[in-house]
Amino acid sequence: ERVTIVAEQGEIVKNERGSFLVLDNGSIKRHETKQRDPNIVIFDRYAFDLSQFTGSVQAINYSVRERYLWELFSPDPNDPVYKSQPGQFRAEFHDRILGPLYPFAFMVIAYTFLGAPRTTRQSRSWSMLAVIGNVALVRLIGFVSTVVGVNYPPALALQYIAIIGATGAGAYAISRGIIIEPPAFLTDTLTNAAERLVQRIQTKLRPAT
Repeated sequence: ERVTIVAEQGEIVKNERGSFLVLDNGSIKRHETKQRDPNIVIFDRYAFDLSQFTGSVQAINYSVRERYLWELFSPDPNDPVYKSQPGQFRAEFHDRILGPLYPFAFMVIAYTFLGAPRTTRQSRSWSMLAVIGNVALVRLIGFVSTVVGVNYPPALALQYIAIIGATGAGAYAISRGIIIEPPAFLTDTLTNAAERLVQRIQTKLRPAT
């Protein structure tokens, strides 16, 4: 059976007998599957029982990533999620603690390679690649540490070592004014490769005589 109810206005009323949708000045069209024509009833006032659509209140189980920090630090021993995933609570807590420190570490890494003054002959391409590589390495260590630390807690220390080590080394280089440059053989190799590539492109683009 398919029922269509149309009314000019309505309101929801709740009392001790349940919840009702009270409709004024409308019509009800009922169409049963085996019948060809629907039945239409016009009403001035009609109360539609909403209790059939209400169910019992269900308990909501939040995932580990949806918990507050203090719930991760001191979880309820009777929590079914904690009972099944205690290592996940521990790993998420450490990852949440270190989350605000990653941007600071990334800033120090970027300033270490790009903050020092350079001449126009010194290319910043290698410095940009170094920044991207070091930032990716620090975050990758943190990610692997969190994943492995679920079952092996000592691995959680790796993310602390990565952040503290990168920040400390960068701060030392900044305070000393150390300019980090790639090895000479690497620079020469890249320069020669770039020159050969440019020569090949020029040769192909050179018009035939």
